[in-house]
Amino acid sequence: MSDERASADDGAESAIRLVDRKTGREYATAAASAVLHASARIPWRSPLVLELHRIPPHEHQEHVVVGHQLMVNLGGPVRFGWQEDDRRREAIFPTSALCIQSEGDANAPFWRDEMTFATASIPPTMVEALLSERAPSPAATFIKRHCVADRSTEAYVRSLVAELSSPTEPLYAEMLCHAFVLHLLGVHGQAPRRKQLAPRASSGRRNCAVRWSSCTSSSPRI
Repeated sequence: MSDERASADDGAESAIRLVDRKTGREYATAAASAVLHASARIPWRSPLVLELHRIPPHEHQEHVVVGHQLMVNLGGPVRFGWQEDDRRREAIFPTSALCIQSEGDANAPFWRDEMTFATASIPPTMVEALLSERAPSPAATFIKRHCVADRSTEAYVRSLVAELSSPTEPLYAEMLCHAFVLHLLGVHGQAPRRKQLAPRASSGRRNCAVRWSSCTSSSPRI
């Protein structure tokens, strides 16, 4: 852990951004000291921004997210809360569970225990590039979910986090990111007909990404 803290202190603040609803100010989701690993610190070809954070109990002010954002709890269960329809809700955020929302969604999450989690921001342009004319509008891309169990997403995330800590080939990480986003669209997309969000079978690059990701061995536990 001391090595992780040292590497975090040498880096920049989070590249994942939020916008304050009252002032319109854009700011980072976490200080540099909380960012253990980040895609911005290594050779990274994907537009997806991925980071590993460890943050003590914290409460965010109300904000909107820049890009489609998600977090996956890679540590122990934590007491977690969020804003939904102007109401505050709380639940246990278990290990491997997911929170996800579309670009422009408002939220004000908080947690009562230290949390180690992977977090990502997916530019809407990445979804458009993957789905072309079938891409939904940015605000209608993902179902807003909190503390949802999703072992498949956890497996993708752990493989991607392993690329942050011990990079292999940048092309492999890029293809894994493509497969990961297509997985999220298929499982958590909010299109009226889910088939709209499925990858085309004829796309060689997408098929290659899925094959590569399916061959990935389990990553070390965080």
